[in-house]
Amino acid sequence: MKIILILVTGILTCGVCAQSIIFEETSFDFGIIPEEHGVVRHTYSFSNSSDEKLSITGVYPSCGCTVSDWNKEEIAPSGNGEITAIFDPLNRPGLFTKTLQVVFSNDTKIVLELRGEVKPKPRTILDDFPVAFGDINLQYRYLNMGRITTEQKITKTFKAYNSGDSSILFEPTPIFSEKHIVFSMDSLVLPSKMVGEFKITYDPSLNSELGYNAAQLIILTSDSKMERKNFSVISTVEEYFPPMSDDELAQAPKLVFEKNTVDFGRRVGVQDSLILTVSNPGNEPLNIREVKSNCDCVKYSLTTKDIDPNSTGQLILKFEPKGRRGRQYKTVTVFSNDPSAPTQVLSVKANVPDPN
Repeated sequence: MKIILILVTGILTCGVCAQSIIFEETSFDFGIIPEEHGVVRHTYSFSNSSDEKLSITGVYPSCGCTVSDWNKEEIAPSGNGEITAIFDPLNRPGLFTKTLQVVFSNDTKIVLELRGEVKPKPRTILDDFPVAFGDINLQYRYLNMGRITTEQKITKTFKAYNSGDSSILFEPTPIFSEKHIVFSMDSLVLPSKMVGEFKITYDPSLNSELGYNAAQLIILTSDSKMERKNFSVISTVEEYFPPMSDDELAQAPKLVFEKNTVDFGRRVGVQDSLILTVSNPGNEPLNIREVKSNCDCVKYSLTTKDIDPNSTGQLILKFEPKGRRGRQYKTVTVFSNDPSAPTQVLSVKANVPDPN
């Protein structure tokens, strides 16, 4: 009878053999394992030298590895069994030692050991450019412009790799580009197996939306696998405030919430409102520029966007639990003309129990 034990990820090591269970070996060294060769296997054979039937009652790996497909049937006296270990070297470079404790029905405990050294696979150009758009490969799925202020437009350079066997021509004018996004390339031809560059210019004066932004950019190319390259240009836009003296900051408006975390508690198919007091302890009028939620399950409204000095307003939040289960953690971002803290993030919590 064979007992097959499959370990997927990092696996096994060994120790003392009890007299009733005899292993041919309890430790194995794979030596050097090339990462690109994939999983490796080793089988440990054992025999039941006792006078009673035995079975494996538990398997406890040292590394949180996945254990499966081991037979729980009994092993007769003088019967034999096997435990097969599978080690996956992917993304595990260097020396490794893994242990696996096997517990039998007579309380015998055997620790198996598996050792070796993973030789990392040679890095290729596609490791640096893993995201494919046809034969054009980028470093990331999104063209991330990062944090931008409304002070001035910025230009960022992105690299692209032509993984195909032919040169690829880029049309200079995009099929579609939102008005605040400009695409340009110094060379419109990217030769085969070469890295090139293109530039994205973001003009915040043409897009007044603060916070997270995602813009669409569609470029036409001669790539036979994917002529139209549909890119997403993402950014986080914040209002620019020039440097101010301490006296100027003391006179400026200030945005203060009574609390920065809102907990709706347990929600069961109902939509309730919670009201937050918004204060302006500053000496100039406060203006709420914009409010954004990262989830459509959180709705919001303001009693007023303009709050006079030493006055208050209200931010009304609603949480819609429909279609959600368990603990919910969302955010609401408020943008204002408070130069010391123009972007403030509120945490929204709720617990939606399972109706069953």
